[in-house]
Amino acid sequence: MHNLTLVTGLFDLGRGMAVENLGAGFVRPFETYLDSFARLLQVAAPMSIYIEPRYESFVWQHRTRENTRVFHRSVESFRTEFPFYAKVQEIRRDPAWRSRAGWLAESPQANMELYNPMVMSKMGMLHDQSIINPFGTDHLLWIDAGIASTCGAYLGDARWTARLVPLLRKFLFLCFPYEGGEEIHGFARSAMAYFARTDYVRWVARGGLFGGERRAIMRANRLYYRLLELTLAQGEMGTEESVFSIMTYREPESYDRCVLPEDGLILHFLDALITGPVRIVTTETVELSPTPIETTRSRPRVFDPSRVDLGNLSTALYVLTFNSPAQLRLLLDSWAVHPQFLTQTTRYLIDNSTDRRTTPEYADLCAAYGFAHLKRDNLGICGARQFAAEHFDASQHDYMFFFEDDMLAQPADAGLCPNGFPTWVDGLYEKLLLIMEKEGFDFLKLSFTEAFGNNAQQWAWYNVPARVRREVWPEMPVLPHEGLAEVIPPTRFEHIGSVAGLAYASGEIYYANWPQIVGRDGNRRMFLDSRWAHPFEQTWMSHMFQLSRGGTLRAAVLLASPIHHCRVHHYEGRERKES
Repeated sequence: MHNLTLVTGLFDLGRGMAVENLGAGFVRPFETYLDSFARLLQVAAPMSIYIEPRYESFVWQHRTRENTRVFHRSVESFRTEFPFYAKVQEIRRDPAWRSRAGWLAESPQANMELYNPMVMSKMGMLHDQSIINPFGTDHLLWIDAGIASTCGAYLGDARWTARLVPLLRKFLFLCFPYEGGEEIHGFARSAMAYFARTDYVRWVARGGLFGGERRAIMRANRLYYRLLELTLAQGEMGTEESVFSIMTYREPESYDRCVLPEDGLILHFLDALITGPVRIVTTETVELSPTPIETTRSRPRVFDPSRVDLGNLSTALYVLTFNSPAQLRLLLDSWAVHPQFLTQTTRYLIDNSTDRRTTPEYADLCAAYGFAHLKRDNLGICGARQFAAEHFDASQHDYMFFFEDDMLAQPADAGLCPNGFPTWVDGLYEKLLLIMEKEGFDFLKLSFTEAFGNNAQQWAWYNVPARVRREVWPEMPVLPHEGLAEVIPPTRFEHIGSVAGLAYASGEIYYANWPQIVGRDGNRRMFLDSRWAHPFEQTWMSHMFQLSRGGTLRAAVLLASPIHHCRVHHYEGRERKES
């Protein structure tokens, strides 16, 4: 009967308790949320519910398992898994931001640690359900757990869900007029107009009810997190509604809008669904036939680094660690010489630790350096690398870096590497992005010299199937009976280039789990188009070498060695796990 899944979540953030500086008008006892939630649970549509485990029994008092799926999520997860937690805390404590409006200093987003991390995670939860899609519906809609406090009289009428689906052919936001004032929810209005690419923001998109067709949700999620990253980096913050509003201006062809009255109450939309008509503002794209242009022989494209806006690029840094916060601290301290890696990226710590006593110290390091703490069971080294690839693919980021916790940065006075290349690169972060933007490589290795070899030698020779070894290296078709060969084939390079004084070589570059920067398409070709149940570094090295030989993977390596492999804090060898 329903081709629609409702997605919701209920979390006790302590808003009903004594929160310092929280204005009396913002206090909401949690019992009032439970009362409203109970009314929402009466809606007959399929429902995916995020909730703290202690409240799951409340769901089953009102729902059946036939049309309900419960997903446990703790309040703590908004501190440890929301990627912009640290930036939100920095902004909400900033006196200049808090003074933008008289009411702002008393508001939940200013005074409650997890309020914005939670409301800013709604889109992510909706997106996750569009992927999991437990009921196989084509459309999904986020609906606030407490929406019955203003819309309760309409929720029980089945017509609103039945008539909603035809309106969700794109992604639907409910918007209300909002003019006047210098800020919107704490977000400077002028800054909103800048990010929205308009002269003046005239409406606000509501955060209590939004959604659409599954593919539209995936597209919206990517833009949402991109804008969230960009705006927070500039010190601009409102709530999730501020970013939603920017989205409707920035890509109007992707979002339908239902215009609410000035009070912004969602009940007007539900009433229109029941009694009709519903007025939707939609923007259609028109494809124009291209005008024939007389062409002449073009000159080679000249890459101008000064014209690349690195501020519009989104980068993720994934760091893998295991049972040693001290080793992680060593890594982070070393990368202080290239601070952009720890300030300009969205940072994720993949914590493979089996020693639970390390968790509090890891959590402290994550808070200090702005990492989302992704605590998993021991996925293994390659299992964690695969997890990072899948996490990155589901994100909005343009590029990802992947480090293990023993891949330190070389100090500025380290001199030349054993192969004669510089170990210090001034402005390394920006130059890596410029190279990727210029060349479009699938992946770029950050160090020519590695601990057990270098990129002048083709280490994939050891790992490819015997058939491939005979075809590619007929003069060296057989591996040694034991140990390493005295001589292995050289790497075949195709091109040497440079950007801003940093040189690199492209060609049949072998894959290794050493630090690298990877693009979105490259990530899919390397890790997602083909998968192994238990991947090993040698398997990937063989697979990616064959992709390079076939012309479907473009790889490069720096003609520099800014990485210093250094494990000071060791663990038992028997604890090592690949996947």
